[in-house]
Amino acid sequence: MKKLIRLIKANILFLLFLVVIIVVAGFYISKKYVAKSSYIYVQVKVGQGLWWASIERPSFWLIRSLTMDKNNNLSGDGVKLISLNYYPSFQSIQGPSEFTNQFDVYVTLRIPVTKDGGGQYYFNRNLVSIGAPIDIQLPVTQFSGTIVNFSKMTLNNSTEERTVFLSKAGASQDEFQNVNAGDYYFDGQNKVFIVEDKSYQDGTLIIKAKIALTKSYGHLLFGENEVINLNQKFDFITNKAIFYDFVVDRIE
Repeated sequence: MKKLIRLIKANILFLLFLVVIIVVAGFYISKKYVAKSSYIYVQVKVGQGLWWASIERPSFWLIRSLTMDKNNNLSGDGVKLISLNYYPSFQSIQGPSEFTNQFDVYVTLRIPVTKDGGGQYYFNRNLVSIGAPIDIQLPVTQFSGTIVNFSKMTLNNSTEERTVFLSKAGASQDEFQNVNAGDYYFDGQNKVFIVEDKSYQDGTLIIKAKIALTKSYGHLLFGENEVINLNQKFDFITNKAIFYDFVVDRIE
């Protein structure tokens, strides 16, 4: 015992140095590798979860189910549905456009995550990154999707209202009668397409509409994904009818 005490006294400086090294190393490891829990916001495009996969888009039954989760302010496993937006999907395969009764659906969620020392977030042990698949379970709805955006702060996809003139040559009188000022499309959050005026001359139907667009990298986008340019084809739906094969004439 006396020998042990003498040994400790003789090496007291070394032992103190060793203790300091252990404390500092422990602090570094805890900062770098021990995950911390928090919440972040993610925007998800609902689908199979693989952005490059060609799959069917959600139908209205899924939108109805997600609306129940949102309106009831419910949360599942710490996940909270903040917003829901949906836009009609049109297809044209060697012929005229056709509404598929499917939608491009986007949801904004608050999800619980852990953060490692490298600053990366994990949800259910899966890395949170743009383009990554994600599986979500809400009280009413279970779905998969692709992460298209995420942030520590609330995501704010601000839009700007632009006046857009749309025309269709060879339009029928029925099409002219089926559209009226005040007709609109509601995307789950707001009226993002509102008819302001119309005219019909020599078989050409012209519609003046107020459209909520997002500006991204010099482009105007409708519904998160559809680029709006002059002379571009534009199909749309209102609360009363479906319209195909219009062309963007002017954007103000």
